[in-house]
Amino acid sequence: MLRLILSNRFDYLLENLLLRLDGDAQRADSSPFDAPQIIVPSTSIQRRLTLSYAERNGVCAHVEFSYLAQWLWRQMGHVIEVQEVSPFSPDLLSWRVYEIFGDEKFSAAHPRLARYLGNADALMRMELAQHSAQLIEHYITYRPQWLAAWSDGKPAGIVAPDGRPADDEGWQAALWRRITAELGTRRQHPSTLFFQAMEQLGDDAPHRVGLPTHTHIFCLPTLPPLYLNILRQLARWIDITLYVLNPCEEYWFEVVDRKRLGYLNASRRETYHEVGNTLLAAWGKQTQSNIDLLFSDNSPINSPIVEQDSAFLPSPEDTLLGQLQNAILALRDPAPGEFQLAPDDRSVEVHICHSLSRELEVLQDQLLARFAADEDFRPDQVLVVLPDMEKPAPLIEAIFGSAPPARRISYTITAQGQTQINPVARVLDSLLALCAGRCGASAVFDLLQQPPLAARFELSSADLDRIHAWIRDTGIHWGLDGGQRMRLDLPADLRHTFGDGLNRLFLAYALGDSPEAHATVLDGRIASGNPEGGDALVLGRFWRYVQKLGQLQRSCAQDHDADAWAQLLAQAVSDFTQPQGEWVDDQRRVLAAIRSLHEHMRHGGLNSPVPLQVIHHTLNAVLDDSSHGGVPSGGITFSALSSLRNLPYRMICLLGLDDGAFPSSYRPKEFDLMAHRPERGDRQRRVDERNLFLDLVLAAHERLYLSYSGRHIRDNSILPPSVLLAELLDYLLAACATNPDDMAAIRRQLIVEHPLQAFSPDYFLADSEPRRRSFNAEFCAALQQRATGLAPQPLPFFHQPLAPPPEEWRHVSLERLRRFFRNPCRVLLQDRLKIRLPVDSEELQDDEPFLPDYRGRNALAARLLPLLLQGEQSDADKCQTPWLGNCKSGSGVCRARPDNAIAAGGASGKTIPSG
Repeated sequence: MLRLILSNRFDYLLENLLLRLDGDAQRADSSPFDAPQIIVPSTSIQRRLTLSYAERNGVCAHVEFSYLAQWLWRQMGHVIEVQEVSPFSPDLLSWRVYEIFGDEKFSAAHPRLARYLGNADALMRMELAQHSAQLIEHYITYRPQWLAAWSDGKPAGIVAPDGRPADDEGWQAALWRRITAELGTRRQHPSTLFFQAMEQLGDDAPHRVGLPTHTHIFCLPTLPPLYLNILRQLARWIDITLYVLNPCEEYWFEVVDRKRLGYLNASRRETYHEVGNTLLAAWGKQTQSNIDLLFSDNSPINSPIVEQDSAFLPSPEDTLLGQLQNAILALRDPAPGEFQLAPDDRSVEVHICHSLSRELEVLQDQLLARFAADEDFRPDQVLVVLPDMEKPAPLIEAIFGSAPPARRISYTITAQGQTQINPVARVLDSLLALCAGRCGASAVFDLLQQPPLAARFELSSADLDRIHAWIRDTGIHWGLDGGQRMRLDLPADLRHTFGDGLNRLFLAYALGDSPEAHATVLDGRIASGNPEGGDALVLGRFWRYVQKLGQLQRSCAQDHDADAWAQLLAQAVSDFTQPQGEWVDDQRRVLAAIRSLHEHMRHGGLNSPVPLQVIHHTLNAVLDDSSHGGVPSGGITFSALSSLRNLPYRMICLLGLDDGAFPSSYRPKEFDLMAHRPERGDRQRRVDERNLFLDLVLAAHERLYLSYSGRHIRDNSILPPSVLLAELLDYLLAACATNPDDMAAIRRQLIVEHPLQAFSPDYFLADSEPRRRSFNAEFCAALQQRATGLAPQPLPFFHQPLAPPPEEWRHVSLERLRRFFRNPCRVLLQDRLKIRLPVDSEELQDDEPFLPDYRGRNALAARLLPLLLQGEQSDADKCQTPWLGNCKSGSGVCRARPDNAIAAGGASGKTIPSG
């Protein structure tokens, strides 16, 4: 039997699920060895169910959570022979499509495809293969009739928006036939064979093949028609219960928004359609089509859905948010002025700032105020969502992570990719990017500074500073050796490479630090860097790092098959990261991702070697897989919009609701045939994002906090919000006000505008806006000091005279006098007050110098002056043309005195050009 439980409250569905799980365990036909089967849409829902089950029963064990497609495939595997993982999974299918696109005969038969592939590199070919694999999976789920026609060699009759046959149907139909021929699959979907076998087994089939007797499908936002038909048939043998969130208790499946109703009126098709609630009609189209599909009788299977224990609970809160949710529940638009907005009602509030960082600073103050006003309010009852987490994540760390103890709030940033939060994954990502590039000095050193790699080569921070100075002094700019330059079709010149720089460092260590050593030329090189004593260990580790990097770079320059790439990547992780200590778990996750990629390539039918750029792209996709999603935490949860969908919180905060940021300006691929002729039940990203906004509005129990950058940070000009936020504000203003004056007052109560700077006096003055209060004690103290007296007075640097200097200050050397007149403030701070401010090291240069710079000329002079002061006359004095900038030799060494190696550029290795 297929049961359906509907509610507008997640908590009600959760309680009903737990009660039914207890009842399943007490059934006479149940076995203690049968694990409850729960199908979830995301890891966040799974986490909430796990915690709730454990809270109710003391522990959550022996419960199987699955995703719907995986669960269905696994059940079919109990009866018929199928692969362990579906070969039509995009992760596997993309490699097979990549192979097919490499067949010139296949692409030549389709001119439109051949034109693209003819100008595409390996990475572009892989990206097209991934998009094509995703489309085929969508066709299997939403358009099986197309695939059946293509398998018979017939066109599916797909028409482009202009009325002509779709240009891309030909090559996609040929691609489908090629895939099915390689896989040896039958024309029927595996579910057809599955149900044929089940019919032969009879009514006792579940017990005979090991199928579960009952399962629960919880809060899926969408249910494709193919999967629903499979569930309808499977319900003849298994008890299946669907738990579905429905925001409205009325029949609202013919509700449309006002623009759509106007279009239907114009074409005289408005019968049975109405507006109902404006927001529900505009934002809830995905949920509407999903629930309507459950009750449709178009299915060929005579297995009706039985609705049981459904309940719709109005919001108990008499706030603006509660009235809004109840209006959606009752499917009605309020009359003007019907919503009552109390003066202290802050259940819906919009904050306008100048940037995303200011939005986060304002959110921090607002949360601190909320915690101070309500002792029962906890950080784990707050959800903060943003359209994208890539840009906000470092800002969140900077603002919430660096707060002093008095303002510190526990928080978690969820659903981030491994290349962002996993140090070992970052090392591997940087390694592969470095091997694909020219190995610039700054990139090589930046990689060396990453903690797992520095620990692997036993380098401390002092060692890294020393290596930085060596790279700078030896004139290393790019390239590991001459061989790498040859592979880039450049002359195999060693100058300015790591190989040449290391040779100069070894030479300097062997010759020692003396004027003669600085002037000695050996094999066309002069010593530099002056490593000595214990520096030998650091120099050896630096050399070993460069050698390992060179080996990896030479290996990655060649194409490899799946097995070779898996071995090469695993060896790179072992060679460049510390296998012990705090990075053990991080390394384990990266190695698991490498094994997963290897399985995708092997089961996906990859036979030909692939280049590094393809492996790097696909490995990052595995490491940053967003399907894992985020999970709730014990503190404030920062998450992407879709990661914690449908989970209820006391306070939900939506930040970054700028115009164009949400909904996104996503456009389907031009070869997406489903986009030409969308049907009811299809997943469309723009519709999905609107429905997601509705879900978040309904999931907030007490407060909905909205924020966007509504002022330009440079000229303070007005910037528009997201269209969804604008629609919500217009709806609330119309529901709360009856005339323009009331509307202006309501708008001022709903919207809070913030100054550009966090230290603005508006946040601290007693008579300022109460909703704009800052908890930054440092800014408050600074403003109080500034306000002391009639006018702001600068604070003195010294509150009392300094003590007399010691006796040695009365004997002034020439060097001290020179330092004093060059920079008196520096002498005061460093010598008298013993204050030494950190100085940033000079940035490494990645390009060869073509002109002598100031530092290079000084280094050259430092080499020549000691020799001249010793009375040695240089043949350079006899040269007819001055050597600096006018030497005509062009050989890199002055012809008048080759052993001085004038043109070698001194310690920095910078070349003085001839002429």
